[in-house]
Amino acid sequence: MNILRQKSGEWQAPLFGLMAIAAGLIAGLVSIKVGTPLIIPALIISIIVLAVTFYRPDFGLLALFLLLYTRFSDVSIEYLNLPSSAKPFIAFLLLIAILRWVAYKEIPQNWQWPAFLVALYGLVGALSLFIAVNEGATQEALSDFAKDGIIVLLIAIFLKRRETLRSAVWVILAAGIFLGTLSVYQQLTMTYQNPYWGFAQAPLMHIVGEENAFRIGGPMGSPNAFAQIMLPVIALAFHRIMVEEKWVLKGIAAYAFIIAILTIVFTFSRNGFATMVVVIVISLIRRPPKPAVMVTLILLAIPLINFLPDSYLDRVSTLTDLIPGIGDENAAVQEVSFRGRISENLAGWMMFREHPIMGVGWANYPEYYQQYSRQIGVDDRTVQRGAHNLYLQIAAEQGLVGLFTFGVLVFAAFYRMRQAKIIFSRQGDDEFADLAAALMVGFLGYLIAGIFIHLAYPRHFWLLYGLAIALPQIARNRPPKINQLEFRYEQIK
Repeated sequence: MNILRQKSGEWQAPLFGLMAIAAGLIAGLVSIKVGTPLIIPALIISIIVLAVTFYRPDFGLLALFLLLYTRFSDVSIEYLNLPSSAKPFIAFLLLIAILRWVAYKEIPQNWQWPAFLVALYGLVGALSLFIAVNEGATQEALSDFAKDGIIVLLIAIFLKRRETLRSAVWVILAAGIFLGTLSVYQQLTMTYQNPYWGFAQAPLMHIVGEENAFRIGGPMGSPNAFAQIMLPVIALAFHRIMVEEKWVLKGIAAYAFIIAILTIVFTFSRNGFATMVVVIVISLIRRPPKPAVMVTLILLAIPLINFLPDSYLDRVSTLTDLIPGIGDENAAVQEVSFRGRISENLAGWMMFREHPIMGVGWANYPEYYQQYSRQIGVDDRTVQRGAHNLYLQIAAEQGLVGLFTFGVLVFAAFYRMRQAKIIFSRQGDDEFADLAAALMVGFLGYLIAGIFIHLAYPRHFWLLYGLAIALPQIARNRPPKINQLEFRYEQIK
């Protein structure tokens, strides 16, 4: 392998020279073609990232996490008039894995089990092509899923070291801080008409009763989905608060924790608020903070109440209308958003009941919604809608086969996270044992939120899934300390 590295060094300099010349030519041509000068700095940054990624694929993986969690590629296409960055970067990472296999004999490890799980779910989705009314929608969903599957495999291949895992957590927190800070600033300054390069979209939506107002939706423009991806940020930020020794890092983690909470509050998402409470309570039970830390968190939370919009408590209080024997059932039916959710959920259940084995076809729920909505008669909207429930969405579109397969995927994720936690604990690595537990809480929060929102933006799910599946291999890459001592003793002998 050293010979290969020495030989590779002979062509590295001219190769980078040719890359620089090619980059200059491409930048000029593309800037003329695309019509925006932003393409030039974007290309320069891209080339730097690609060069670093070739030598340190784990750095490229971290860049991919940031790229996808912030939805940079989607936002830059729509708001900055830039070409897609996610697709070529994913392809480049896959190419790097192949090149390092060929050039350095670095055979990819630990990809077989994730590949099996992804292929299993993809196969179930592919069967939808035989029953789907809208085959185009199914084909598009399969195409998107193929990219998500590759992302899971890349995480399994390149995420090997604990330091990279720790960095991946910090990248997720950095993405949460970036998106949350923009959105909270947007809310406090009421600059809803400014999308902040597309990372802080704020659609005008229903709040409560007859009142409509702007709701922060982050890079998706969807308040509920935005709240959902901030839930893992809360769990992971709490983890870093508890394990970091440096006060600067504790402070950054605390800021991520607070800004994620404020972001969820300002989305006006009742689902996000309820699930956030669950995530925080589980985190506090799992790892009770010291009294001083608890008092500090409470003191920080009290003044934050002053930032709550006047109508926020009114909206959150409507959750009690859904509780039998406590809330006003008539009010729940009269509430516009509740009527929509009831109709969407019932339509999903009716689709599942009439197509129990294979469903109506992947991504075909919207095609059938109006047909069932007219039978239900509580939603007067005449547009296509989503299921607004991840599990009813899967049941309606993929039937019992899809539900079972998705259940296998989720079980495998939690099994491997628990397995990693046990291994870390046995090694005496409390930091990463706590990280595995925090990831379980964050992933659980994401799935609980799925009870009231379908998987319209699945990439964040698959990023978290890739992390969960990769945990045991990271735990095994570092033997227990006792084994290290025995190994050194044998060397001395």
